[in-house]
Amino acid sequence: MKGMIPGVALCLLLLCAGTQVVTAADEYQFVGKWGSYGSGSGQFNDPRGIAVDSAGNVYVADSVNHRVQKFTSTGTFITAWGSMGSGEGQFDNPWDIAVDSEDNIYVTDLDNNRVQKFTSSGTFIRKWGTYGGGDGQLFYPRGIAIDSADDVYVVDGANSRIQKFSSNGDFILKWGTDSYGWGLLLGISGIAVDSADHVYVTQINNNRVLKFTSTGVDLGSWGSPGSGDGEFDVPADIAVDGAGNVFVTERNNHRVQRFTSSGTFVGTLGGAGSSDGQFWYPYGVAVDGAGTVYVVDSTNSRVQKFARQAHGLADIWETDRSGDARASTPTGVAVDAAGSVYVVDYSNNRIKTFGPSGAVLATWGTEGDGAGQFSRPMGIAVDETGSIYVADTSNCRVQKFSSTGTFLTQWGTEGTGTAQFVEPRWIAADGQGYVYVVDSGNNCVQKFTSDGAFVARWSTYAPGGQFDGPEGIAIDTAGFVYVVDYGNSCVVKLTSDGTFVTKWGTGGAADGQFESPQGIAVDAANNVYVADYTARRVTKFRSDGAFVLKWSTHAPGGSQLMGPEGIAVDGLGRIFVTDPYNGQVLVFAEGGVAPTPTSSPVGLIPGGAGVPRDLDGNGAYEDVNGNGRRDFADVVLFFNQMTWIAANEPLAAFDFNANGRIDFADAVGLFNAL
Repeated sequence: MKGMIPGVALCLLLLCAGTQVVTAADEYQFVGKWGSYGSGSGQFNDPRGIAVDSAGNVYVADSVNHRVQKFTSTGTFITAWGSMGSGEGQFDNPWDIAVDSEDNIYVTDLDNNRVQKFTSSGTFIRKWGTYGGGDGQLFYPRGIAIDSADDVYVVDGANSRIQKFSSNGDFILKWGTDSYGWGLLLGISGIAVDSADHVYVTQINNNRVLKFTSTGVDLGSWGSPGSGDGEFDVPADIAVDGAGNVFVTERNNHRVQRFTSSGTFVGTLGGAGSSDGQFWYPYGVAVDGAGTVYVVDSTNSRVQKFARQAHGLADIWETDRSGDARASTPTGVAVDAAGSVYVVDYSNNRIKTFGPSGAVLATWGTEGDGAGQFSRPMGIAVDETGSIYVADTSNCRVQKFSSTGTFLTQWGTEGTGTAQFVEPRWIAADGQGYVYVVDSGNNCVQKFTSDGAFVARWSTYAPGGQFDGPEGIAIDTAGFVYVVDYGNSCVVKLTSDGTFVTKWGTGGAADGQFESPQGIAVDAANNVYVADYTARRVTKFRSDGAFVLKWSTHAPGGSQLMGPEGIAVDGLGRIFVTDPYNGQVLVFAEGGVAPTPTSSPVGLIPGGAGVPRDLDGNGAYEDVNGNGRRDFADVVLFFNQMTWIAANEPLAAFDFNANGRIDFADAVGLFNAL
């Protein structure tokens, strides 16, 4: 778009917004970096391999500087060793590094056609290998890895083979002269060994990953040329963590892809560039004992560090803290755009409203069947206007309230017909003014307008697929509907008109399986969270059903996540889980540290994922969409809602070009600032 008028470029992008292709993002986040171009301490010139020892120290093969540099896990320089040459402890293009169980360091010395072994402080121990094609000889050795017995595997690059040695350099075996699809192992590069001593090798020529036993028996391969998920363009290096996740760096796609040990694609890190979290021709990759990923960003002359998002327990809200002595049984939970949290107290037939920090703001409801009364309510939802919908389960109806608990309307009676219910348990509201009710006793989902007019009813979702005790329900930002099918131990994904999209899950305790799934929620990035009651855990998935992670917890004071049931996510990314057994709402956040909720002078914009935010503290609310980041969705929402914003929001918050009004120039300014 060089030379294009900004307004025209913006219009074209807005027209094309629905056709963007997005690569699946991993749950790893950038947490640090170090290095720059040069030959000083902590500087790099075409760095290649990387390894981490048992203490978390990081070793980098600084190839063109002909040395190894050692750092702390945060990038503080410790020491370096090596110089250009062929003597002991010298290098001619050191390529890759591995660490054994005693923290000895092994380096492939590419142009000297050998391997050198050192102590962790750089003291030379021994070397092996000479130029040639015989057993124990090497021709441009590249990747190196260590197994559980401290045996050493070397990618003998120009000989197109793998050689295995003892830790003293004694030759054990080799493979690569037999056929593996394309004859010799041409273009092999990186190598890694998992906890079961399976060997993984990247093959640049054929853009794939090869997997072997420790004796070279072929276990399969994956990958093909390209830039899509699971495709490669020059897969350079590879690493495996303790859980069997396989990480592959790609030079020409400027990224790291993550796979299961069987080659199933999981997610991607990076993208072309020099900003934090981006790469320019990355090479080496390593994973430490905590699962932290280190990537050598070669052309950017730096190392980047990524950590997996971990949802730790940040707070516990005792739902009895309103001052009365009645034991609470929290079930459904929902969060509005302002951060207020609404919790259904099943056993006491009431609703409690909490502020963003957990203070009880209001309580309403008593036992009965009158307006505003409840009989064993379960689910709760909040729409974009702030109206509250409660599944009044034993009264077989839905009740609608204002955000302060004022009764507005109700619908439903007991029965099996249209707009009738048998145990309506869970409920959700979308961004288009529709309400979805899980009618568990009738094994169906019913859809209504916000004032209770019947729209549709779904009891089947695919050929041979029928709801069996459906439970939780949630809507994502694109309008897709997710239903927990309890009896079939799965999650079903549908369009807003009930058309089947996909489903995932089976009965069991393994990753991606369910034992007694109940509540479900979707965050602003359309990640899906499921509360699994009997398994006592929460499981996170991508919107296509790919497993991401799971967690449970033993809370402070001996309390345990005994039976999670309801679940909701707020605009800060905090996850609220109800635990009826313990009478608690548990609040989870990344790393166990919850963001501090603050009051906002702005409100939710129609179509937004949450309340807009001022991400950099300059008074301008660039996160128009309220999804916690600055991206193209902010431009689209601003462009589509300029008239509404001008009429309903503070001028200073959205006047991005400071011309005293909300207009198209602000949209252009927002776009240009991305």
